[in-house]
Amino acid sequence: MKPVTAQPVDIQAATALRTSILNGDHQPGQPLREVELADTLGTSRATIRVALRDLTNDGLVDTRPNRGSTVRTLTAHDAWEIYTLRNTLEAMAAELLASNITPASSESVTDEFARLERAVAARRVPRILAADLDLHTTIVELTGHQLLADAYQRIRYQTQLYLVHARPHIGGLDNYTSLHEPLVDAITNGDPEAARHLASQHNTIDGEAMARQLGPPEPEA
Repeated sequence: MKPVTAQPVDIQAATALRTSILNGDHQPGQPLREVELADTLGTSRATIRVALRDLTNDGLVDTRPNRGSTVRTLTAHDAWEIYTLRNTLEAMAAELLASNITPASSESVTDEFARLERAVAARRVPRILAADLDLHTTIVELTGHQLLADAYQRIRYQTQLYLVHARPHIGGLDNYTSLHEPLVDAITNGDPEAARHLASQHNTIDGEAMARQLGPPEPEA
């Protein structure tokens, strides 16, 4: 992580720590000690405390009284919730956009997919994960459905953490291209039925694999 030098320091500290977690620099369950982070980022423990509170609200950090903060460890149930919710939101977005596709929105989706392809070609995992999420976010935002966009934004950081966890279960890096190409084609070709179908299953295979790897589902209350 780079030292924090700009104002406001609490936001800069949260941004630096968030980026570090989402880049995989901190492992799930790893303690996040205020003294060490303050020294690394060149700021105060109070600033780090605020940053950790923000990241707890983002769903990236677990904080417990008298036990400190740790990088959140996703459970099998967490993985199920995230990938099924993404399937639902992304299916709605894909169908809406395909139903109302325009040359401009088609170009925007195609551009984002090309960025994902370039990231895959460069074999840069952080860039691939960012381009993956940016592609889906663009699809959602292009629908013009603000409540849908707001709902998708609220799970953005948890989705990014999920993608970091899911990475070992997706297979080769080239799978990122093959997984997205049919969906992009369906949207840009104006085929809402195919777009919805593909998006509704888009996250299932790797999500189920990840959930199996993380362990049995938590018992129902």
